[in-house]
Amino acid sequence: MKTPDVTLAERKKLMPDVIFKSIKCHETTSGLGADHVRVWFKGELLFDMEMKGGRHRNIGSGFEKRRFDGPETIWVKEVDAGSDDIIGTATVQPGGPQGELTENMYGDGSHYVLFYAVGGA
Repeated sequence: MKTPDVTLAERKKLMPDVIFKSIKCHETTSGLGADHVRVWFKGELLFDMEMKGGRHRNIGSGFEKRRFDGPETIWVKEVDAGSDDIIGTATVQPGGPQGELTENMYGDGSHYVLFYAVGGA
């Protein structure tokens, strides 16, 4: 018995979404001054701003929705003159945790919290 073909549109309906909400800086990296922070997902730059301790900023509109169909990594990096330092990562995957989520990140002597949500499938 042949299984019915699933169209691309039907597959997309089954794919979960990640909604990027905001990022909060509790403590900047070990360098002096503000951090130049970037948030990446699936090769797309979603956030690119200076952050100081105590700042809490929306990522885009505060409701940036992206679909994914397999395990994906959210990258939070600090841009330096010589290189990018990884502040932290979060992994989302179909069948993984859903709902409102936070990820504490402590890379390079910093403390950031990423606020996001996963749902859909």
